Amino acid sequence: MIDITNIVLVVCVALGFALGILSGLTPGLHLNNFAAMLLALSPSLINLGLTPYEIASIILAASISQTFFDAIPAIFLGAPDSETALTVLPGQKLMLEGRGIEAIRLSALGSAGSIIFALLLVAPLSWVVSNYYDYLTKYVGVLLFAVVLMMIKSERGPVIDGQGSLVHWKYKTILTSTGRARLCTGSTRPSLVCSF
Repeated sequence: MIDITNIVLVVCVALGFALGILSGLTPGLHLNNFAAMLLALSPSLINLGLTPYEIASIILAASISQTFFDAIPAIFLGAPDSETALTVLPGQKLMLEGRGIEAIRLSALGSAGSIIFALLLVAPLSWVVSNYYDYLTKYVGVLLFAVVLMMIKSERGPVIDGQGSLVHWKYKTILTSTGRARLCTGSTRPSLVCSF
């Protein structure tokens, strides 16, 4: 005999994939819109017999399918979401060379690789978090600070003689702390080589 909960779960996953395809192919329509609607409708959906697990499976399936389809409008229409903004220039360059399908294929391979990598990390990270959660929460600030230091150390920004490779951070810090940029003498735009 077929269990009805498995059929409902399959229907929820299929609905999630359809929502992900729709949000991926429609510029300006993001998965968060559907997630907010599902959150707003969740009491009604629970009254209809859906479990929170099945509602979450809709959102998860939609997020996975969107990662595959959001590159299509970014490359062919030049209308990326915030997540796919970096794919516009290389993708459109390939499209203008007549290799747009190749750009989509490369994006799909990258999405598939990231999903496989994430699935490989589920078990070890679940074990680490479940066994060391209390210990990690005590030192989360130190861990985040170490990540920030590694990111700064790996920064390969423009190198300006006498000021180093992190000079653009100097400009950003001054800009955010004063609320405005200082202009160099004789210049009409903020410059990274100004002495602040």
